[in-house]
Amino acid sequence: MIISFMILEDDAIFGKRLKEIIERKLTEELGIEVKIVIATTFSEAIEKSASADIHLVDIDLMGKETGIDYIKEIAKNYPADEPSIPVVVISSHSEEFYKMTALNELKVIGYIEKEKTYDEEQVLKDLKKAVKCVEKFDDKTVTFTRPAYIRTYKERNIWCIKRLPHGQKKIMVTIYDEFSKELIEEEFSIKSSLTEVPKLFSSSDKMIRCHQSWLVNPRVIVAQTRDDLILSSGLKIPLGGEYVENVESYIR
Repeated sequence: MIISFMILEDDAIFGKRLKEIIERKLTEELGIEVKIVIATTFSEAIEKSASADIHLVDIDLMGKETGIDYIKEIAKNYPADEPSIPVVVISSHSEEFYKMTALNELKVIGYIEKEKTYDEEQVLKDLKKAVKCVEKFDDKTVTFTRPAYIRTYKERNIWCIKRLPHGQKKIMVTIYDEFSKELIEEEFSIKSSLTEVPKLFSSSDKMIRCHQSWLVNPRVIVAQTRDDLILSSGLKIPLGGEYVENVESYIR
């Protein structure tokens, strides 16, 4: 899973130091791939969030517009009837008002109080709590079938799906295996066409069309070339010209 982290910090030095700690701790000690965005003002945070699927938010911004205002803005990106949004707030603001507003009114999935000193071990403890919240929230599953058996996987572990040649009514699913830490491929049956496959997922943005024969999990896209998408493992899959608009907002 790729976790996107927004650091909203009006002290540029603190923000840079925290970014370095997070990158090292998440990658080396938790084995998690992370994308970090730093903003020092409210407007900059909103602008940079437009093209990022934010999971964790570290907030230390006071003044006319606060971290709560930022959460209100990104909450607009999620349906009003959603029970919660996949964001964990990590903040040194310990006032009950901030915590209750974030959890109850804005429906974030977690609020973690942190030490302003950015002690590395404390940061790691906070990160572990935050990541656990995100992973638990993002634990929905999808089931694929073939005549002899069925398989159920976590949606976040499905990286891409390829339609096999016409007439076969089969797909090749590329899955991230959490035990081996490798990508594996499994072949499954479909009833009619590739169009039906995204309907198996919990929401339409979990698996999007990027080519007439391919679907992709937009959260694992890291780059785009003229004819291809590059996924976080380095895997390259084709991008059809008529589907570019589908993936544009997910390119970091």
